[in-house]
Amino acid sequence: MTRFDAVILVAWLLAACSSAPPPHSPSESPPTRPPQPTEPSQPTHSLPTSQLIGEVTLDGRPVGGASITLDPGGATTTTKPDGSYVIETTSGDYKMTVVARGAKTDVVDVHVGGPGAVSLERVQLQP
Repeated sequence: MTRFDAVILVAWLLAACSSAPPPHSPSESPPTRPPQPTEPSQPTHSLPTSQLIGEVTLDGRPVGGASITLDPGGATTTTKPDGSYVIETTSGDYKMTVVARGAKTDVVDVHVGGPGAVSLERVQLQP
């Protein structure tokens, strides 16, 4: 045993008795400590959501692939082939913009009811 090994052994024994982590030799990488859990600075709460559902038509036919955006907030969705859509959002008043190929862009004022409510908005686009 070299003098260096003896010093490391004594330091390790002292550290073990004092519950400090053992020293490491210069050729070894330092010991890593497991990450400590952190407390969030503020609790996170999600706002209760409601649904805005409806359908988009043009000349009485469903419009699939129409883009729908709510402002404020920017919630978006695209209509299904049958023209239907569902948007999860919070309650409030919005401007709903509907854009579809071959139709004029339509902007509709909509009101979404309180938490858990389902509001219905049908949009008839103009060519």
